[in-house]
Amino acid sequence: MSARIVSVRCGVVRRALRQPYRLSFATLSHVDSVWVGVVFEDGRCGVGEAVPLPGYGGGTLDEVRDAVRGLCAGLVGHTARDALSGAVGQAARGPLAVSAVASALEFPDLAGRCAAILRVPLVFPLDPADGGSAVLCAMEDALSEGFTEFKMKIGRDLASDVAAALLALERAADVGAMVRFDANQAYTRAEAQTFCEAVNGGASEELRWLEQPLAREDWEGTAMLCASTRVPIMLDEPIYAEEDVDRAARVGAAAVKLKLCKHPGPQACVDLARRAVGAGLAVTLGNGVSTDIGNICEAMVAAELGDALTGALECNGFARLAAPALFSGLRSDRGCLVADAPRLDEAKLDALARESSWLAG
Repeated sequence: MSARIVSVRCGVVRRALRQPYRLSFATLSHVDSVWVGVVFEDGRCGVGEAVPLPGYGGGTLDEVRDAVRGLCAGLVGHTARDALSGAVGQAARGPLAVSAVASALEFPDLAGRCAAILRVPLVFPLDPADGGSAVLCAMEDALSEGFTEFKMKIGRDLASDVAAALLALERAADVGAMVRFDANQAYTRAEAQTFCEAVNGGASEELRWLEQPLAREDWEGTAMLCASTRVPIMLDEPIYAEEDVDRAARVGAAAVKLKLCKHPGPQACVDLARRAVGAGLAVTLGNGVSTDIGNICEAMVAAELGDALTGALECNGFARLAAPALFSGLRSDRGCLVADAPRLDEAKLDALARESSWLAG
């Protein structure tokens, strides 16, 4: 980290999705990546991104863009170490913006430690709104492609959620697969309890986790749910820092999910994952609302953590894009994200800059 920064670029690039992505609080047709690129005097380059998401926290697109611009001002001439210290010291600008800048600064060293080929097992997404028969068909297709773990987005209709969940768990039991469910904070306490009671009597050995059933600020309700059900509860939206991991362990959660965009850089993400494991929590990683930029960074974090992570990961936003943002080599193969060790140069950053709707640098 001793080489000095000679140039910085940042911008916003939009990528359409192959098909609409339904969450409990929104349906997405595209993502906007606020990206940061840095070039060092030794020729190495780094990149990071933030993808603002309504309802998730971290700011609007305009707020994240402005925060990134402020963080990037004055980086030229500094080493990555000094620049990283300065960015983390401005955490009040927002976690997404800090993560994007920190990821770009740490990217060259992280990529330098990577194996020639990255291979990360992924979950396969299921949508109960498609109906039971469609869910089962999707599972069969995914199983034939090598996927062994599924993630179902729930939270829009409890009855439909339960019906689809039981079908998915039954099929998973037949083939030795695993299913996790993500409510994205959509359930009331009563609804979360009802869902847990409904699936707990079924093929619960195949149920990996119920993710974030309650609002992120409802720690009391989460503690009550953890104490009243055998369904493992995983927390996502409230997990940003060490105190959040410690609190998750205290309330009885079984697991936490980390997203690089919520933490001040890859190394901070690695450190937080190790703290969570030390607290007795299972850890998964990944952001389904991101581009190949964020996912390649998360794949490198996963390579650093190795067996500290549990189950298939969620670094699958790249697979939803109609076209990649920067790293065209990312692909899905036999249920895994597969990529050559990332190679980045100034020409690639320039190409990304040319198609960005807003640019500074």
